[in-house]
Amino acid sequence: MRQLYDFRFTEEKIITGADNCIDYEICKAVIGVHHANTIFLTKEDRSEKEKNLEYKEQITKQVSENILLRRYGAAFFRRIPVIKGERYIYYPVPYLLFVLCTRMNELFIRNSSANESGYLLSLIMNKSMAALTLLEDRFLDTAYMPCRTVIEMYIKLLLFRKHPNLFAESAKFTYYDLDKTCCSQTYNDEFKAAFKKRKCAKTSMLDFLHYGFVDAVDDYHSVVKQTPYSVNGILQYLCHDADAETFALLERLKRLYTMCHGYTHGNVITAKYPLLHYFEISLILGEIVPSIYLMLCADIGIDTNIDDFDILQRFETEFSLLKEQYNARSTENFEKAYR
Repeated sequence: MRQLYDFRFTEEKIITGADNCIDYEICKAVIGVHHANTIFLTKEDRSEKEKNLEYKEQITKQVSENILLRRYGAAFFRRIPVIKGERYIYYPVPYLLFVLCTRMNELFIRNSSANESGYLLSLIMNKSMAALTLLEDRFLDTAYMPCRTVIEMYIKLLLFRKHPNLFAESAKFTYYDLDKTCCSQTYNDEFKAAFKKRKCAKTSMLDFLHYGFVDAVDDYHSVVKQTPYSVNGILQYLCHDADAETFALLERLKRLYTMCHGYTHGNVITAKYPLLHYFEISLILGEIVPSIYLMLCADIGIDTNIDDFDILQRFETEFSLLKEQYNARSTENFEKAYR
């Protein structure tokens, strides 16, 4: 316990009131895990579960593992969220996603010489953590914007790792974009020359600015016939020769990406049931964060376990339950959850 919490009595704690509130943190962990485990259960079923010895052992294990990971998780959380309500960040899937992000951040600090993927991996990690922080403070609809960006960057990453020459090509277009946005406020001559040589004539200069690097892939335009300079175009290309597992993932990401549009463009503000936001944000990040964690660990040659704890196996167990619950969503079940 002393390794997990700082029991020292210091002047700083007296002045700031920044004690650990250990009991309160553990209570939030228990409540978060239990609420996540029992979504859509009736009061009677929940009560029966609470009396079950096997379930008590299960939740004790879940909470204990979260506490063991607290230096990557709860140690960073606010004691009081900006907007009061259910603390979804203590639910197992968001909690473990946050742990993976902070662990990646630690690895980036220790391994500054990561390969070309490193920069893009760090950006995805950064935006994922931003979405989880918004979830923590219950800015639920706002979390969709960084989630959408996470999908966009992850799709690019998959393409770049398939065609490594695109890392350098994309950097050129990033320079064009920065020059236009921050300096000249117009397209520079180098970009205009590249635009004139584009492989697909039916596109705007803005779309080409964001995705013109795809022209460096020899067979790209033979596969993608519509909106090639877009995320959907890249998705179509990646699906073309993907194995069954990757194809299914890309199809899920395509649906989740489309779902984000209403929130990011302001057409949809909040859902009647906040649980729906919890599901959707967790699903988006749950499809991507463990994957980039695996990539990073493989790239720098370290074990994915944290202090000998198999976090990816634990995450997969929790994520499977979340997906089952999401698939069981209905107006009736949501109403039941909020009674």
